[in-house]
Amino acid sequence: MIEAGPTPVPPPVADAAWAAMKDKQVIVEQGDKPAIRGKLIAHQGTHAVVQQPDGSVASISKSDATGLKSADAAAPKPPDPPPATTSTKPKDDWEWHKLGLFTFHGVAYSRWRTPNYASGRASYNLDAGVGFNFGPRFGVYALLGGAVGTKIQKKTVKANYGHFALSFLVRRKFVAFIPGIGLAISSRKGPGDQQIQETGVAIPVKLMGLIPIKKSGKIEGLHVTIGIGYDLAIMAETRPFNSIALQVGVARF
Repeated sequence: MIEAGPTPVPPPVADAAWAAMKDKQVIVEQGDKPAIRGKLIAHQGTHAVVQQPDGSVASISKSDATGLKSADAAAPKPPDPPPATTSTKPKDDWEWHKLGLFTFHGVAYSRWRTPNYASGRASYNLDAGVGFNFGPRFGVYALLGGAVGTKIQKKTVKANYGHFALSFLVRRKFVAFIPGIGLAISSRKGPGDQQIQETGVAIPVKLMGLIPIKKSGKIEGLHVTIGIGYDLAIMAETRPFNSIALQVGVARF
């Protein structure tokens, strides 16, 4: 029967290894004895001194140490922090310009209601605006436009209407709502040589769908528009004036 040879003794921990771990958290292995964990505070001479987590101090004979390693490397990795909560607020990622311009054109039905008659007929409706956009969703505009070329009262009266208003752009990505308030001007000629001019308060409202025009695959803030324009006005004799139009146009918001 062949007897097993003696168990090899691990080489002692080199002095350079003790010096490299000075003032660090270490694990000192001692063969069959329990390993010592703590901060290596001294290693001169034949013994090393380790301050353990509970505050007690252990003196270890260097000849008993079979291994020395960093406790930091053996420590478990802390879990990753939870992801930051993202905001649910919609992001305005479409293109927009500070200087805004638009022009709308279309066919309207315009109606004057006066003390002598109430009559309406088709008219040509046009609007133009220029303004400043404070952001992609809101702007302030000067609006000039109206309804022209209307022949009312059995085509015996030629009537035109105009407005000059301060308007407000409230926009979403594919929709623009433009209400306003300002000065209304109306002129009616006929029957015969009779001519009436009057002024009052105008309340123009536009609701437009926006179709973006792309250039080189990017939206440049230019849109084709299609929607409805409505005018309400209260003037000296005409109470009220109404006009509703289907309009198309071009806008740069």
